[in-house]
Amino acid sequence: MPRKKPVDPPPLESIIVYDGIEKILFEVRDHTCELVIGRGIHKKNAHDRWLSEVLEWLAATYIYPHYTEGELLPDLPVLSSPTIFSRALQQTHIYPPDGPSDSHVRTRLYQEVLQEIQILSSAIAAKSTS
Repeated sequence: MPRKKPVDPPPLESIIVYDGIEKILFEVRDHTCELVIGRGIHKKNAHDRWLSEVLEWLAATYIYPHYTEGELLPDLPVLSSPTIFSRALQQTHIYPPDGPSDSHVRTRLYQEVLQEIQILSSAIAAKSTS
């Protein structure tokens, strides 16, 4: 007998934007209304929450003290290599004691943080040129 599919909780807010070609649906969610369908989704959600904490720590520690409005992001020495990033992260309170291995931080988390920083840098550069 087939199992009943779980029902996703409703999002906090839904926004529909029409870009001239098609309608795009944006759903605003937080940890109270995460998607529950799929194998391993709880691990992905936990990783996404940890990534958010790491980005907040990085911004509060390295970006905000050295950033002035209208300038590009400063060079971040902590992001110069995956090993330096991993060591700096392990010395913080957000690195869980039973957390992921060092190789996970160096390979996956470091790449995701670099991608987010590059997106932020591109947005700041585009805003300053316009």
